[in-house]
Amino acid sequence: MIITALFAYAAATQMVQIPTTYLPLKPTPETVLARVDGVPIKASDVERLLWDWRGYEVTQDLISYQLIHEQASKLKIVATPADIQKEYEKFVAEQKKTLPAGQDFDSVLKQQHLPKSRLYMQVETNFLLSKIVSAKFDPTKFVKIATLVFKPKTEAASDLAESVGKATDAYNRLTKGEDWEKVMNSSGQEAVLIQNKGLLGWRNIDAFPAFTQAELKTAKVGSFTKPVQTQNGLQLFQIKGIGSQATGSDLTELKAIYEQSAKQTFLQNLQKTAKIERLYEQTPKAK
Repeated sequence: MIITALFAYAAATQMVQIPTTYLPLKPTPETVLARVDGVPIKASDVERLLWDWRGYEVTQDLISYQLIHEQASKLKIVATPADIQKEYEKFVAEQKKTLPAGQDFDSVLKQQHLPKSRLYMQVETNFLLSKIVSAKFDPTKFVKIATLVFKPKTEAASDLAESVGKATDAYNRLTKGEDWEKVMNSSGQEAVLIQNKGLLGWRNIDAFPAFTQAELKTAKVGSFTKPVQTQNGLQLFQIKGIGSQATGSDLTELKAIYEQSAKQTFLQNLQKTAKIERLYEQTPKAK
């Protein structure tokens, strides 16, 4: 879906500078928008409902957009109209490639409550967010890993001991040079994990238990960490890549994964700490 492709991060500006080419003319209240068996539906009929149906949503977009612009201004990050137009056209071209044959892009946008003006705002916000978080990107904090998981059947001590034994055995076999897939296929791993050869991809080192963090900071590609207790069970990890050594497509993948998480976290923190005053809450009139 087009909306989910971009937007855990809404949109808004100071106050919204959207090219007029993306903004349709506002109809007069008496403009007839449609007729049903001769009965007219006027712009005034629609406007009465728009505030109730979409007012909160649009306001939230504007709040998020304003927060991002303020942060970009503090960091001296600039996005020119030409920059945004280029990003907009790039995004539209990519999305059109995903549409089934015969589907009209503009119609799909409207069905998803995403007219061009809103899409433009969100592209701009996403562009600024990328610039903001990329300034803090540190590849040395990431490793690319695969894993084996040994989950005890129950919380009983005997089952836990069995998992520890299996994890230790797998670690010993691997460190002696036995093939990763052979160990994986013979150690009772879940089908999904086997299908992916245990690959989890790039992960922030800080997300691991302290003991494993220390191992990962000095690890070499192809090495293994000792089994450690996690929320998933007993896990050991194989190092498939090191952030500081990432190049080409590996580095591109790492940056994309980092940005996706960093954007969401950054915006959530902004919304928690900013002074946001909602001065108008529309409610139906009492009879």
